[in-house]
Amino acid sequence: MSTRSWKDVVEMTGRYRIVQKLGEGGMGIVYAAHDDRLDRPVAIKRIRPGLSDGQERQRLWREARTAASVNHPNVCQLYEIDEDSEGLFLTMELLEGEPLSVERGARPRPAEPE
Repeated sequence: MSTRSWKDVVEMTGRYRIVQKLGEGGMGIVYAAHDDRLDRPVAIKRIRPGLSDGQERQRLWREARTAASVNHPNVCQLYEIDEDSEGLFLTMELLEGEPLSVERGARPRPAEPE
């Protein structure tokens, strides 16, 4: 087991180089990274350790297989799910622009149905 905290990962061995941290949420941390093998920008979501055990792990793999089968211009493409000494991570298409949290805050919420 590594002595590094999962929050302190700054470089992944081999294929990916972390460029910057993009955000953090309930599932883990998302980084902008570079795929050195395919020479392209990617997003990497590092899954929190507690979410990659037992049944949660099986669910994540199942959802990743389903997500990877979706190819639509309005859906972020999932490239792969893998693991290293730090745990599970998802590699995805890197989308440019503001986070959805910024977009949501900029617009008024729709009225609740009466």
